[in-house]
Amino acid sequence: MSDPLSHRGDRALRFLLVDDDAVDRLAVRRALQQSALPIEITEAADLEAARAALTEGSFDCLIVDYLIPGSDGQQVIELASELGSTAPAIVLTGHGDEMLASELMKRGAADYLPKNQVANGQLVRSVVQVLRAHELRRREREARDMLQKHAERLHAMVECSERIHAAGAVEQMVAAIAVEALRLFEARAVTVEVEARGDLPAITRVATAVESGDPVPETPDDIVQALRDASGQRVGRMVLQGGVFLDALAGSALLGKFARMAVVALESGALLRAATAASQSRDEVLAVVSHDLRSPLGTVSMGAAMLRRSITAPGGRYADDLEVINRISRSCKRMERLIDDLLDASRLDSGAVIVAPRATPAAHLVQDALDA
Repeated sequence: MSDPLSHRGDRALRFLLVDDDAVDRLAVRRALQQSALPIEITEAADLEAARAALTEGSFDCLIVDYLIPGSDGQQVIELASELGSTAPAIVLTGHGDEMLASELMKRGAADYLPKNQVANGQLVRSVVQVLRAHELRRREREARDMLQKHAERLHAMVECSERIHAAGAVEQMVAAIAVEALRLFEARAVTVEVEARGDLPAITRVATAVESGDPVPETPDDIVQALRDASGQRVGRMVLQGGVFLDALAGSALLGKFARMAVVALESGALLRAATAASQSRDEVLAVVSHDLRSPLGTVSMGAAMLRRSITAPGGRYADDLEVINRISRSCKRMERLIDDLLDASRLDSGAVIVAPRATPAAHLVQDALDA
């Protein structure tokens, strides 16, 4: 693990030393200067001087005397917190005990040290330990915040997916991808290009979403994310300008997930459009077939009805052929039912079919089958 103090680079550690005793301040200064740490020390003799120093600048560590005129070290720590300082505080005292040390730690001090241990190297060890612990806590907070932001962005990406899928045509979906990426990654501008292939017309779809103003030319600092299908074939690209990422690893992973989700949305839209077109074609074919079948069927049915009237009329001939004519009529009705069934099959997809069960003598069904 790297040294938690390494984040400051070559910058000197800034200390605020609050003590009303000049001799004690000198002892602390000497102890710190004898260490290998690059340091800058600002001194304050009372609470108001400490307030002025905290208002004017920031510090990495506070070293505070427990007793100062008109105040105490605890008030200095509280004042620093009120002014927005997160620097850890080490409290020095010349007459403390373990109970006092425990109380100071409970009230916000990072460490407690008797003044007689300042010169023997204990102060420097305390400073290093306190700063390392403070840096580790800072890193932990950043990691926790990063994880929380990543979780929020993953949740937001689910909502993005819903809006992209609902966009409709290819042009609207590509535009929606650009807009959602702009919002999700807090970018200045996002350009999405989807190459012509498959069911798409021979044209590349391009959409650009801009936070404000006009689009700007691409630069080497822009982030370019390829859009690929499940087989790895490139189907386009996405260019983000000025995007905000949690870090290199999390941001790249999130952008990759978003790109894959965008391609899935485009593929799903293409499949939906193909299925819709196929369903419409089928309905059109069924409508034509049913119409073309009904015409000759109507002629056959009408002819059978005319023959029946001729045979059953008074003095009619061929009375023995009446059953044959009845069979023709029943077959015509059965064909009409089959045509209706074809139309009902096309209505099933839209939920327009209303089922109306009714009782039918089984003997009739059997007789129709035998006649057929």
